[in-house]
Amino acid sequence: MRARHRLSISLRSIICTNRVNGRPLQRPAWYYDTTIQGDGVVDVQSHMVEQAQWWVLGEAEGDGERDIVLDSVRCWTTPVPLALFHESTGLNAYPEALQSSVRDGVLQYACNGEIRYRLHGISVRQTAEWRQREPEGAGDLHRLTIRGSRCHVLVRQDEDTGYKAMLHLVPVAGVALESMLPSVLAQWQEHFPGLAGEPSALGVCLRLAPALDLGHESQFALVLNAFLDHLDRGTWPKALPARMRMRYTLLAQAQDLGRRQRIGALP
Repeated sequence: MRARHRLSISLRSIICTNRVNGRPLQRPAWYYDTTIQGDGVVDVQSHMVEQAQWWVLGEAEGDGERDIVLDSVRCWTTPVPLALFHESTGLNAYPEALQSSVRDGVLQYACNGEIRYRLHGISVRQTAEWRQREPEGAGDLHRLTIRGSRCHVLVRQDEDTGYKAMLHLVPVAGVALESMLPSVLAQWQEHFPGLAGEPSALGVCLRLAPALDLGHESQFALVLNAFLDHLDRGTWPKALPARMRMRYTLLAQAQDLGRRQRIGALP
């Protein structure tokens, strides 16, 4: 189901007081220095551009700058009061390097950004927003929408899903998704044995078999294994260099535009 109309991505994450083993995660003060750590137009955004490349380009390299065009950037800050800064760094005052970002005694952390661009002619909107605290009993929040010609693909991970990622297929008007789905699920069994669909309030919810639903942390080991396989063979995917150049050229353009917007907004 190739996205024909618009691919949009929205991701919300939590900063400052992430807990590890029940205690607030301690960060160095330079974590809040965007000249070192980067701002809201990089970091998480790089992963979202890569995901969009998978969905739109498949295994193709893409055609460089002609295949990805930046349309707009929007940046904003998250306030980090001194008490919260102390909780996450152990420091009792904002260091000198951060003073230019302090307004009325509160650090304004430039960690949020929205990028709109066109990838192979398809519109993409991706947002990364970092909040002060994570909801009780939760972690990152995710929301993804891919609008296709026959159905829309929705991924939701928020309070409504119990903070567990769920994937829904929403048919376009006039499309009989229920009659098409059995044959499609049968094709996917080789890679996702036990994958099943069930009716949901949004359309059809796809569920992995428990043996495949290993959670977010398990993905790091899979990525590491794939990297080591390429390293052992001494070869890399043909499309990788071109897609990395495409990705980071876009992010560099977006970061430059976002910084110029912030400088123009300063009193």
